Parts: sequence; structure tokens; C-alpha cells
Amino acid sequence: MEEAVAIAAEKLSQCPPENFAMLVSADATNEDLYIAQKFTRTVMGSHAIDTSSRTFYGPGFDAYLKLFEMAVPLAEVQNASAAVCIGLDTQFGRSTVGSSCDGR
Repeated sequence: MEEAVAIAAEKLSQCPPENFAMLVSADATNEDLYIAQKFTRTVMGSHAIDTSSRTFYGPGFDAYLKLFEMAVPLAEVQNASAAVCIGLDTQFGRSTVGSSCDGR
């Protein structure tokens, strides 16, 4: 394992930024996405990072990204008369909104 990591580090250190690109899984967590972009930009000196989410959302991907520009503090959810959840998978019980806004 250590040898594999050493070889990968050696090869990556020889890769010019213009020849490096990273494709990140659409299933990656926010933390993974952050680390991936930080590695790509800071370590590799490249801005070539993308995700396969573009193929999932198709032509609506840009509109999906614009939703993030309309973000408000989580506390504002308490004042809303309705909330629209996009991509919410209710089989997982790790809802930040549910645990932050209802006092539980």
C-alpha cells in the first residue's frame, strides 16, 4: 500500500497542471467534493474539476446550480410557510434541517 501511494505521488508530482483533470462522482459527499477541489486547485495547480452530475441533470444543471445562489440561512426555514426538497432521500435519517429547526 505504501509503495502504491509513493508511486502515485511521484507520478502526480510530474504531471503539469494543464494535463491534470479530476472527475468526481455524483455520489460524493460535500466534504469529499471540498477535498477534491482543494487537491485539484492547490496541490495540482489546475482548475479542471467536474462531476458526472452534469449528465444526470442534463440541460437543467445550470438551473440547479443557480438554486445555490438563492441560499438563505438555515434558521430562515422556520419562517417559511412551505419548503421544497429537491433530491431528498427520506430513507436516511440525517436531515440537517429536521434536527436543526424543530428543536430535537
